[in-house]
Amino acid sequence: MENEVVQNEVVEKTNKEKPKRNVKKILMITGTLVAFVLLLVLAITTFKAPRQVKFQAPGRLGFTEDAKLVDLETNKIKDFSTKDEQKLFDKLNKMFPHYYFLGWFLNSEGSGEAINLCEHEFEKTTTLYAIWDVIEYSIEYDYDGGKLDKGVSNPSFYTTIHDHITKSDEKHNNDEWHYDATKLQSYIMDPSLNLQVPKKDGSTFDHWEIADEKGNIINDTNEKQIRTNPKGNIKITAVWR
Repeated sequence: MENEVVQNEVVEKTNKEKPKRNVKKILMITGTLVAFVLLLVLAITTFKAPRQVKFQAPGRLGFTEDAKLVDLETNKIKDFSTKDEQKLFDKLNKMFPHYYFLGWFLNSEGSGEAINLCEHEFEKTTTLYAIWDVIEYSIEYDYDGGKLDKGVSNPSFYTTIHDHITKSDEKHNNDEWHYDATKLQSYIMDPSLNLQVPKKDGSTFDHWEIADEKGNIINDTNEKQIRTNPKGNIKITAVWR
């Protein structure tokens, strides 16, 4: 009987202590979680990913340029001089034949002004876009006494054929050639100059003769394919028979 009383007292005492132990465990776990969260927040706020300037060239295969770090005190590209900028410009200006490099832009369309890599302040990681425009080669004509019909003209320049509209094409469409969208799209892929033939009393037009800037006759191309392999500024002469 006495043993039963003692056992009951022990059980009763143990049951009273259990809630206290559970509370301690909960407090310990909660404290650990709070400490972990605080450490995580501290790590996130303390560690900052490096601010960078990244470079892309929409639609240009073969283009690669490593990202550059930004100095967090000046917000400018770190250890980057005007000499470095000129070197990069020259490299890109030669990258694609028959195109010239317009500069770096904050959008892939090339709208707005090109930015100065040395002077621009980057307040966050930024992607810059390299934009090129097609080179216009001038055309000089010698109709050798012939004349075009009234109201008819031939282009004063030509470009390489290409597969996307450039800033120059937009200028041609709006200011000079007055192409609608369909004709403009046809033009940029057309290898021919589509020249208007002059007329000359007593003579019949035979063909066009193309010469380079130095006056050398170009024998490996003609007005129907010169845009596939531009020869720079050219002179076109009408040959009669």
